[in-house]
Amino acid sequence: MNAQTEKLPCFRERPTPPPIALIEGEMLVNHIVNTLCHSHNMTRETLNSKNRKESVAWLRFVCFTILREATCMSLQEIGGAFGGKDHGTVMHGIKRVEDRRSIDAQFNREFARWEEHFCKARGYKSLPANMALVKAA
Repeated sequence: MNAQTEKLPCFRERPTPPPIALIEGEMLVNHIVNTLCHSHNMTRETLNSKNRKESVAWLRFVCFTILREATCMSLQEIGGAFGGKDHGTVMHGIKRVEDRRSIDAQFNREFARWEEHFCKARGYKSLPANMALVKAA
């Protein structure tokens, strides 16, 4: 198998990278989280803290979901990027975002903007019902 056809160690295949896809690994995580923090006027330290205030928790849950969709990070890796949160916390956050998207049209539109920016720019399209991603045509 050559380097281009070799499968990556995750369940999603990566497409040929568009511009945002040139950012990888920790730099990508920092880009996504810092962009979301800046847009919501919140510090990264607050987001990584044990703060359970609704506004902090929701932004954290959105970050979990975007990272899950835009990267090959495991639930444990995503939790680790947020001050050592447990994988169950990450799963719970992703589920909460999915549930809220199905009943709150304004939240769904806002989330879709971020999804477009971070996921589709990387060549992915999201299938929110099961969180699976497939290569965009």
